[in-house]
Order: sequence, then C-alpha cells, then structure tokens
Amino acid sequence: MRTKKHVAFALTALLLGIGVMAYAGIQLAEANKVYQEGDAAYADLIERVRSGSAAGLPANQHGSEAARANGAYGANGAYGGQDSAQGNTANEQGRANALALDTDGASALEQGYRNGQGADGGLANGQGAGMNKQGQRLALVPEIGIDFTALREINDDAAAWLYSPDTVIDYPVMRADDYSHYLNRLPDGTTNANGSLFIDYNSAPDFQERLTVVYGHNMKSGKMFGGLKGYKDQGYYEKHPAMYLYTEQGNYRIDLVYGIVIGAGQWSEKAFMFEENVDALLDYAAKNTTFDSGLSIGEDERIVALSTCSYEFNDARYVVVGMLTPAL
Repeated sequence: MRTKKHVAFALTALLLGIGVMAYAGIQLAEANKVYQEGDAAYADLIERVRSGSAAGLPANQHGSEAARANGAYGANGAYGGQDSAQGNTANEQGRANALALDTDGASALEQGYRNGQGADGGLANGQGAGMNKQGQRLALVPEIGIDFTALREINDDAAAWLYSPDTVIDYPVMRADDYSHYLNRLPDGTTNANGSLFIDYNSAPDFQERLTVVYGHNMKSGKMFGGLKGYKDQGYYEKHPAMYLYTEQGNYRIDLVYGIVIGAGQWSEKAFMFEENVDALLDYAAKNTTFDSGLSIGEDERIVALSTCSYEFNDARYVVVGMLTPAL
C-alpha cells in the first residue's frame, strides 16, 4: 500500500526527470543553433571567395580502380603514340576523356599514356595523373575558383583550401600559432564550436615541406573532418580516393594512401608531427592502415596528414595520410 511519502517521492522523481529532459532539450537546441550558425558562416564564406565550378570532374577524375591496380586500359582511353605528335594528340584526348566521363564511364578510362613521348608526357594511371618531361607526376585538379585575395581580406591566416568531391569537406585551411586558437573559431574569427581546419604550427604553412599536418573537429553532424571516419571502411575509400588542395603557390591532388587510429599520447610520444619522424610515421601507417590503397609513398613525396578525434578508446585520433601531386 502506497503512503503519502511514497507518492511524494515518486512525484519528485518524475518532476526531476522532466526537468532533466527539458534541460537536455534546451542544451541540444542551443548546440544545434551554434552548429547551424557555423554552417551558415561557411556557406557565406564560400559565396564570397568562390568563383569557379568543379562540375563534371569530381565524380570521375580517378578513372578505373581496376586500371589503377593492374595497368589495363579501356575503350575510352587514348594510348600515347611513339612520337611526339602522336603523344601530344593522345595526351589531349585522354584529358578530354578524363573530364567527360561520368561515374559509370570512368570504369573504361585507361591506365594509359605510359610512353611519355608527348610534350606533356601523358596520363600515367587511372587516377588521371600525368608526367611532365622531367618525369614529375602531375594530376587533373578540378577548378573551383578560390579567390585568395578575398579570402585573405577575411583573415590573413588563410593558407589553403581543402576540397573533397561528393563530401562536406570544402573548407579553408588556416595557419595556427598553437593547438587551441582555431579549435573554436571560424575563419572570420567568430567563436563557434565548428572551429576551423588548421595547420600544426610545427608545419610550414605553404605545404612545401615533406610533412604538413592539418587538424579539424570530428563533428557529430559530419561537418569539418567528421567525414574522415568513412576511411575506416574500404568501400568508402574506393569512392573517395583523393582530395584536392588549393594554394596561392599552386594546386594539388592529395592521393590518400593510409588511414590510422592512434592515441593522442602515442602520436605525441612518437612526435609524428615533426618532419624528421616522417619515415617512422609512414612505417607505422603502412602496418596499421584501415584501408588498402595499393599505393606507397616515395622518399621524395610531400605528405599531408589529416587528423581528427576518434572514439575507439579515450583520446583516440584518426589520421588519414596522403601525398601531394601538383596540378597538370
């Protein structure tokens, strides 16, 4: 039999429960408002600094995965000739094919252009890479028209722009003097939980050193570097094998090679953020990668490591490692 005391206790517990739920609802609404404000600020930023379009290329620039793996080439690929004239023609035709093919058509793109006899060499593999006469790898890079003058007027800390086709990653990359300034600041300086992508202050801000580390939040909304967790799945990697980096000095494709889960403490202890330890980082990444790219990184390649929080264990990080290929 219930007593008045029991009823009063139950009523108090109910009211407390309702209060907790109401408070949580208010907190969630406030958090969503903050995230939406951040998203709106980034949309406005894109409107102010972007003048071009990447239409037509993002879905197909990588060509055939099978071609990349085994050197085969398909009906839509133009194989380079044995003299310069033929090589030039093949190079232009191959570039047109790479730009024109859609997602399904991309499976027919050749690995091709391996003879390198044309003035521009030719496409070297199914990813749309090429070779100049000096043997340097080049890449097809979508034109998205970053106005760096306008971007610098917003914030002179802007160092680059990072773009990943068919994902939300489409953001400026900021210089940083420490690990905290851009954790909760947008590129325009506004305080916001989305924060900004920013370069480790131990790295050069022009991406000209062998290793550049870039940090960003793993947002529950999937924004910022929230999408990096997709690279824990092989299928996701195969759909998104590259990103693109735009700088005032030049543009690049980032061929993604490894993805690793690592503790923040272990990352610091191994000092993987420092260029002198890049060989140790690559060795660790090759042994612990979450996806198989079929690629390796040579000793002369410039490397970008994209780092965000992960939740396999306390203070886990997920880092995707790629190599820079200059624009064709």
